[in-house]
Amino acid sequence: EILSKSRNESTHSAFLAWLLEGDRFNQKGNAPFMRFLDILINNSNEVDSEIKNEALKAAILSRTVEYTDVKAITEQTVKDISTIPSRDRLDIYLTVSLTKPVSGKNYLRIIIENKVFSEEIKFDEKVNDKKLGMDSLDKATFADKDAYLKLHQTQRYYSAVMEHPIDKGYSDNAFTLFVYLTPSGSRPIDKHFIPVSYQDLMDYVLEPLSGDNNLDANTKTYLQEYINSLSVPSISDTDNELTVLAVSKSERDKLEDFWKKYEDIITVAANSNQKKGANQPEDLVLQKFYEKNQPLFMAIYHIMPDKAAVLKPYSTRDYTKYTLKFNGQIIGEHLGKRAVVLAAAKTRIENDLNLE
Repeated sequence: EILSKSRNESTHSAFLAWLLEGDRFNQKGNAPFMRFLDILINNSNEVDSEIKNEALKAAILSRTVEYTDVKAITEQTVKDISTIPSRDRLDIYLTVSLTKPVSGKNYLRIIIENKVFSEEIKFDEKVNDKKLGMDSLDKATFADKDAYLKLHQTQRYYSAVMEHPIDKGYSDNAFTLFVYLTPSGSRPIDKHFIPVSYQDLMDYVLEPLSGDNNLDANTKTYLQEYINSLSVPSISDTDNELTVLAVSKSERDKLEDFWKKYEDIITVAANSNQKKGANQPEDLVLQKFYEKNQPLFMAIYHIMPDKAAVLKPYSTRDYTKYTLKFNGQIIGEHLGKRAVVLAAAKTRIENDLNLE
């Protein structure tokens, strides 16, 4: 929060990579990596994933899977693991050696696409061969180039990793799991990605680990601070959107108790805040109270959207999003006011339009 990185995707990816490597936890059966695999099994019902391999599933659930050398790399460039020379980067690329083969395979790897605020990049939004570093790749080398460029982001990642591996021997000898991590647990376009939410991480990995008395003091502090950071409403550094990523059980209980005690005054303050041009002393006091405590009220709304619905429409911030088009083509989507003004100005300048 101090460094304005509380909603930065690469910051979260770095922490999660540190967490999932997990050798420091000295408890392989319940290490973060194993707990994370439990989530993948739970969330894979409607997904075409190798986590469904019966032998692998049984080994994970029974905690008989034997592994070593857990390594997590952030911002893994696709061209380093695929024959496609793409500049695409995988947010987290995690590899594990299975010391006891499972279904004849000796490795397990997990590709995590982490979306804190942004949405999956569609083929018609930002993708072209030059941006992907494929402008020098001709059809004689890669006959499916045009088809590849039309894939959505998660589809490109699956195709590059699974259909065009740079090391086919390793690829054939490894279980490869694809994960789509978002605040809401939304589904990606590619059918091989398992949807996971930050609340899943909170419930099944972070909170259980934070209660482990065997952890050293520093690790325990890091976990608790990260848990706190997820539950504190924070502003995105890309579109000024105030959100909560996940809420711990202890924080949820506190917020629910707080709402029960002070629902009446908070509701009055929210209604007063909606008044336009109100200048009565009591209205000004209530509005100041609401504005000062808005992050707290947003957290309450996040965990109690039905009961605390009165808080949502009365935000003091403008969260309106815009789509910018030029000559029928989409220039940008999900843009805040500042972003849409900058994009519009850039478009006008690049196209030598009258700026009056």
